[in-house]
Amino acid sequence: MRNSEAKLLPYSLEVYPVADPNGWRHIYRVIESYRDAYEVDWVSVTCSNRKLGPGPTIELAGAIQRDLGIPATPHITGRGRSPDEVKRLLERIDKLRLTHVLALRGDDPPRPDDAFATGAELIRFVKGVAPQLKIGGACYPGGHPDSDDLKDEFVAVADKIDAGAEFLVSQFVLEPKKIWFFQRVMHKLGLKTPLNVGLLPALCSPERIEQLARRCRVKQTGQYDFGTWISLQIEALLSGAQSVHLYTLNEPHYKPAN
Repeated sequence: MRNSEAKLLPYSLEVYPVADPNGWRHIYRVIESYRDAYEVDWVSVTCSNRKLGPGPTIELAGAIQRDLGIPATPHITGRGRSPDEVKRLLERIDKLRLTHVLALRGDDPPRPDDAFATGAELIRFVKGVAPQLKIGGACYPGGHPDSDDLKDEFVAVADKIDAGAEFLVSQFVLEPKKIWFFQRVMHKLGLKTPLNVGLLPALCSPERIEQLARRCRVKQTGQYDFGTWISLQIEALLSGAQSVHLYTLNEPHYKPAN
């Protein structure tokens, strides 16, 4: 029996790769635990340039889709990559029969010779090289950590959509009203690309939330509890989001005892 709150919206999940493919079994268990509770439509796999590089991200996405029969979306980043390197990544994605990709600027320090200074530039390149792929982009309802003005974020979102982004995944926020406001402004601006609202697991500890907020440079702070989690889903539903995107942190879904 699925949880009643799962009926509000479709769900997608995010996992991160590990260096040892033997560790993929744990990630499979994480995904399956969520599938037991929610209607999971797809899974995304993050990319860590500094630790692992893009290879494990793409290979894990291919394995999830092959072994679990659920569509998987690898992340690729632009900063520090040449066009030829991105082309090779896209060729591997295509060979694994993956149909979606999340194209991100990346968090590596900028370099004068960067071929892709923004997420929109990478999206436009991917669209030109691999038009068969459905491309997603990131958005930041609380404001991008490198910007002091939320207006800049709406400009960036519009640029990503114009470049070819067909869906958006949001960074998590700690205040539900941020999602509602962000989605309302998107509609006013005519930006109707589907938004997948990023949420952290309901039972994350306050300490873990604060740690993640600092690491991801999420600007707002505040209490994050189960009530906030539910209200954020309701806000997402009312504001027209496509789905709830759960950042699993590679931890299984909590199942209360009967």
